[in-house]
Amino acid sequence: MATHPNYTGLTIVRTFSLDHYEGGAWNTGGSCTGKEEPILPGKLVKNGFTEIMYEKQATEFNRAVEKVSET
Repeated sequence: MATHPNYTGLTIVRTFSLDHYEGGAWNTGGSCTGKEEPILPGKLVKNGFTEIMYEKQATEFNRAVEKVSET
């Protein structure tokens, strides 16, 4: 957005860390202790909260890109 020729606004990007525990969630025995490498594909412990937050972030980012593209 900031590289758009007509952009003069302020953009605030807020992100969060997805769950990265193996063997369960933080409160059900999962652990990320000692991890030095990224989690392997398919090993991410998904939950409703992280799915909702991801969807909201992606939707709002795409909305902002579309809005800048209209000008």
